[in-house]
Parts: sequence; structure tokens; C-alpha cells
Amino acid sequence: MNRSELNLIGVADAKRLRLSIYLVLISRILLGIAVLAVIMAVELFATWQNLRVFVSAQQEQQELFEQRPEVVAAKEFEGSLSGTKTLVQKGNAFFENAIVWHELVQRVFEVIPSGITLESISFARQPEIQKKGEAKSKPAIQILLSGVASDRGSVRDFELALKELPDVLELQSPTQNIIPRADIPFRMTLLISIP
Repeated sequence: MNRSELNLIGVADAKRLRLSIYLVLISRILLGIAVLAVIMAVELFATWQNLRVFVSAQQEQQELFEQRPEVVAAKEFEGSLSGTKTLVQKGNAFFENAIVWHELVQRVFEVIPSGITLESISFARQPEIQKKGEAKSKPAIQILLSGVASDRGSVRDFELALKELPDVLELQSPTQNIIPRADIPFRMTLLISIP
């Protein structure tokens, strides 16, 4: 039996039938792909909407949480702690400097000769100053002294005693300090490096 004998459809009709089967098959595949694309698009849109709702809910929850009295109180307490920490640091720096300054003032008072009466003493912290012969600069303190000396010798003795103090960088004593013979109003500026 020959194959052509069994074929009940004509050759042209067979080609058309094959073509329509291919077209139906391709259209079904394309329809399936389109349906899958629509399903994926709907799923992606639903996921995106759910994420937006979730993020919005998280933000609202965060805002509500931050408005709770205990959270507000905790934030205020944290702010006051940072302020307290800064205050403690400044206090520590002040007391460290106060101890050093006290020692410097005590050294100045120890060398005051008997003919000198101090009327005022003031301090000013200076930027880092390099002492002659040293490679590293140090912070310094400027001490302004004023008072009355009984005579020129007392002023000169006081100048020499101040120059001999440790860590003295400079002593400025204007010539007006020794022009009068007695009851001499004097002013001196002493620059001392802080150890």
C-alpha cells in the first residue's frame, strides 16, 4: 500500500490543514505567553502596592512610636546627657587649668619682695608658643601684674625674681616702672609656658 493511496485529502488541502494546525498551535502558544505576561504584571502590580502599603504602615508606626511619651522623654534625656558630657569636659579642662594656674600664681607670690604691694593680677591663656631652644611649642599663660613698689630696688628685685621662675618665656616691664624714686606704680607682663 502506497502512502498516496491512503491519503484521502488532496495535497493542497493537506498543506492548508497543516498550515492551520501550525497557526492554531502558534496562536495558542502566544495566547499562553500573553496570559502568563498578564498574570505576572498583575502579580508585580499587587506586590508593588503591598510594598507601598507596608512602607507607609512602617512610617506611620515609626511616627507613632516617636510620639510615645517614654520615647520623647528618652530623647530629651539623651540630649541632656550630651549637654552634661560637654559641661563635664569643660569643667575638667577648667579644673586642670585652675590647678596649673594656681601653682603659677603661688610661685609668683612666693617671689614678691618686701617692698612690693600687688594691687591686681589677671590671667589670659595664650596660644601655643615655642620656647627658645625647644623644638616643640607649648601653651602659655600671660600674667598681668600691677601694684606699687616702695623704691626702684624693689621693682628691680621683683623683675629678677620673676625672670628666675621656671618656664618663664618673657617678662615685659616698661621703663616707667623705675622713673620715680619712691612709691612707684608698676605694671609687668609675664609670659609663662604651662607645663
